[in-house]
Order: sequence, then structure tokens, then C-alpha cells
Amino acid sequence: MRRMFTDNRIWLAVIIDVTLATAVTIHAVLWKRDSRSVISWDGLAWLAPLVGSFTYVTVHTLCYVRKK
Repeated sequence: MRRMFTDNRIWLAVIIDVTLATAVTIHAVLWKRDSRSVISWDGLAWLAPLVGSFTYVTVHTLCYVRKK
């Protein structure tokens, strides 16, 4: 059990996930106008590790390209 918590790959994944989820949260709070949208994106970013952040970046990029 002790080896599980000392494995560097696990901590690296946790640090990357927390960093990406924090970045998504900050970006959504600053740029989204609809509070329900902000709550949904933040929930996805924090509850679905790495997939939620990737989805937010992908969808946000597609919407940004479509608006131009």
C-alpha cells in the first residue's frame, strides 16, 4: 500500500489534473456568462480527470473558430 502512494507517476497525473481543472475553472468563471454553464464545465473538469479538461478545450476552441 505504501508503494502506491510513493509512485511518482500517480503524483504527476494528480498534479496535471489539478492544474488543468484549475485552469478550466478560472477560464470558465472569467469568460462564461451563463452561471449554469460555468457550474457544468467546472463539474466536468473536476469530476472527470483529464477528459473533462480536454473536452472543455476542444469545445471552446470549436466555438471560438465558429464565431470568427
